[in-house]
Amino acid sequence: MSMMYCSACGKEIHESAVSCPDCGAVVNRQTERAQMSFGDAISTCLIRKYVDFNGRASRAEYWWFILFTMIVGFVMGFVDGFMIGLTGTFLYLSLIVNLGFFLPSLAAYVRRLHDTGYSGWWILLSFTIIGLIPLFIWLVSKGHDQANKYGDPV
Repeated sequence: MSMMYCSACGKEIHESAVSCPDCGAVVNRQTERAQMSFGDAISTCLIRKYVDFNGRASRAEYWWFILFTMIVGFVMGFVDGFMIGLTGTFLYLSLIVNLGFFLPSLAAYVRRLHDTGYSGWWILLSFTIIGLIPLFIWLVSKGHDQANKYGDPV
């Protein structure tokens, strides 16, 4: 059963719905795909698809989750630095959080590549400096509107 998000209220709705059961907004199939909210992206990547490398991730899902991980990493680094100054001990909070975010970030990265039609193995290009350019282009590109070999659009 495929789900999508209402562009008016952000609630998850069934793909065959003509209108949103919560707010009554008419479903526009062309714009619904990219309308994942910040909270939905976090819950999708950290709970529903924690280490799920199958399927696809929309641009909104991927980039909202990356923003979240950057904010949390920054805050934990600040807390670590503050605690060093206060107590003289390093708590390793930022290290623990970054380790916790590693697998869901990698899974979201692979699913995002799937959305643009590329295999997750292309992530290995990141080990070369020049390979970061096509990877970045693929991450910011619009995904396929139709089903591809990695599944239906999200």
